[in-house]
Amino acid sequence: MEIVDRHTYIAAASKHNHIEEEFNDKYIELYLRVTEWLDKRLPLELKCDRFSRKLKVLELCLCDRLSITGHPQSEVVNCLNGKKLLSLLIYLGKRSQWDVAQILKLSPLFGLYRLTDGSNNSYACAFNQDAMLLKALKNNLPKKFRARPGSIIF
Repeated sequence: MEIVDRHTYIAAASKHNHIEEEFNDKYIELYLRVTEWLDKRLPLELKCDRFSRKLKVLELCLCDRLSITGHPQSEVVNCLNGKKLLSLLIYLGKRSQWDVAQILKLSPLFGLYRLTDGSNNSYACAFNQDAMLLKALKNNLPKKFRARPGSIIF
């Protein structure tokens, strides 16, 4: 990928029948153009530098100290530095975020990501509008997903 400016990105998007209003600068950190496809996935990880006891589970909160690891471009890795994002976390334990998506019947396009905290615990994580929707659906989760890190579930 290569980083491009907003004007270049909008010009390319308009060739594919997208209008400028679809790309609100409030939510876009950087504009990227795909230059080639990779044969193998990059080992990208979403991490939070906070320990489990400091994170709120199943509640909307502003999450900070986020980072992306495994990407070769520093602009992508650093795009979350200093940002606070509205988030909702669901403790996963040894499960996957795809288990949560399947139980809640979420679209494959729903923004649900795997996040690892400073204690090496894993969460399904959604941001902004997806976080608000996930909050509305959280009561449909089985008890095993409502636990906090370190809890014992029978």
